[in-house]
Amino acid sequence: MDILEKFQEIKHHFESSFQNHSPDKKFIEDLDQFEKLLKDKIRAIDLETTDYKKLVENAEDYMFITSGEGTILSANAAACKKYKIPIDEFVGSSVLKIDTSNNAGEIMQNVGELILTGNTRFEAVHKSRVGETFNVDVIAQRIFWKNEEAFIFACRDITKQKQLQKALNESEAKLKKIINQISDGIIIYEKNGKIIIWNRGAEKITGIKKEDATGRIIYELQYELLTGKLKNKRLIKERFDEIVNMTRPEVFDKLAENDISVGNNEIKTVQEIVFHIDLDFENQLFGSVIRDATELKIAETQLMELNETRDKIYSVIAHDLRTPFNSIIGFTDLLLNNFEKYQDEKVRSILQYINLSARPMLDVLTNLLQWVTTQTGQMDFHPEAFHLDKVVKEVLEMMNLTAKIKNITLNNCLDHDYFVLADVNMVKSVLQNLIANAIKFSYAGGKVEINARQVNNFIELEVADEGVGIDEQKLGAILNEDRHESTKGTSGEKGSGLGLILCKEFVEKHGGEIRVESMPGEGSRFLFTVPLAEEKLDQ
Repeated sequence: MDILEKFQEIKHHFESSFQNHSPDKKFIEDLDQFEKLLKDKIRAIDLETTDYKKLVENAEDYMFITSGEGTILSANAAACKKYKIPIDEFVGSSVLKIDTSNNAGEIMQNVGELILTGNTRFEAVHKSRVGETFNVDVIAQRIFWKNEEAFIFACRDITKQKQLQKALNESEAKLKKIINQISDGIIIYEKNGKIIIWNRGAEKITGIKKEDATGRIIYELQYELLTGKLKNKRLIKERFDEIVNMTRPEVFDKLAENDISVGNNEIKTVQEIVFHIDLDFENQLFGSVIRDATELKIAETQLMELNETRDKIYSVIAHDLRTPFNSIIGFTDLLLNNFEKYQDEKVRSILQYINLSARPMLDVLTNLLQWVTTQTGQMDFHPEAFHLDKVVKEVLEMMNLTAKIKNITLNNCLDHDYFVLADVNMVKSVLQNLIANAIKFSYAGGKVEINARQVNNFIELEVADEGVGIDEQKLGAILNEDRHESTKGTSGEKGSGLGLILCKEFVEKHGGEIRVESMPGEGSRFLFTVPLAEEKLDQ
């Protein structure tokens, strides 16, 4: 018996109780009005129920109507077909019969939200009568069904979407793994500059961990990393704006090279290519591929130095060695053609010229070989403790014949036998070059003096001459490694210009310094330092 029938029964009983007298007319009218309203309400509910039935029956989604206790009150044809359960078996069964989520806590949470708010949405795993399982997206709504509170569930099969999402997640995981295994740095950021990808390559190159980089603004991080003239906030921000607004297309796919400062003030040279990812009109990403080019830059510098070394060797061979050879060949031809005619004194004079031409050539070859060895990194450096006076005497004896040809006196002015820690051959080479230089620019009858003194933990050696001296303009560049110019001596002697460069490299190898003091017409003083031996320091 429904509520209308019950009301009509009560009304009839009430009217029967007034058989002996008439009831209040107003009261009867109110009862009739209430009955009419009740009929209208029931008719509206019936229509709503009919609408629900039509909606449920015609829907492509799998639709259920359940009681508050979870008993299935109705199911549409799509549900019967999907779950392979006849409607007569569906109605009256529990909704748990088709749910295999196996998560009671989550189910109770969804039910609680439905009761509290009247609607909810969640995902579940359902099964058919034959055991087939599938993922469903469930939308639930509270309704009135046949004058009772009930719930309608609309379920949609999302198994393919879940599979696609799983495949997408796996693909994304693989992509992330691949990106992380790339040795180059991969950096991806949004249009607002927020970094979303920072791979291991970027970590290794910059020294900044992924967790410290992602979420940050790319141009702020660039400012922290860049060094030198490019460390400019305004310029960095302007370049970022050009990239994300794409106002200068030429910046994309173009190799740029910058220096960055990483931990412990280490400077790295980094090459960068900027690119953009066009997902859609509203969603664009931008990125950079960075590569540590520090070793490549060093190799390029070394290659340039080797090329300069090669060019210098060609120059020395073509000019500094060719001229002495021509002189020697010319004098020997003269001797061969006139050997029987020339007196002994004439022959002796020509042989002296040959000797004079050959010695500078030997010096040039010696310096050239030593310079090439230093430039290619093959020069051995073996410091040892030795007595300086003995080495000075050996070098002076070696240079004595060259000095005699120009009637120049070599004086050893050391007043103390210093004990030094240095590479003997390098010290000899420095002394030999400086003394040869002093002889070259001294006038006949002049003198060259070698002296030494202690300056802190070093011994400063001095080679002084009374020759032509050096003007102020040449004095500033005479020890410049980029200048390999040679000046003719007082007797027209030539050189390679490498001697002083070798001296500078050898002295600095010991941690010492070399300098020159000179005035035109007053001679020159070349001074250089080598370390004092520890044994002497301890005494």
